[in-house]
Amino acid sequence: IRVQPKEDVSVILHYKNTSYKTKLYDISIRGICVIAPKIEITPGKLINICFKIKDFNNFKIDTIAELKSITKI
Repeated sequence: IRVQPKEDVSVILHYKNTSYKTKLYDISIRGICVIAPKIEITPGKLINICFKIKDFNNFKIDTIAELKSITKI
């Protein structure tokens, strides 16, 4: 099951010395999907993901994850 937020949720992706400002598109127990400008990260790389969920008392998620895929729109 994937869930889309009702309001915009800003997500910051950190890779090496670069931060990318993105928006959460949806989230599931297996991963998240974000909408981002062109990024210079290839699949298989580990990135830091950081965002807060307002509806849960600003619950902060700050984790390291593997970038699995990039879909170009």
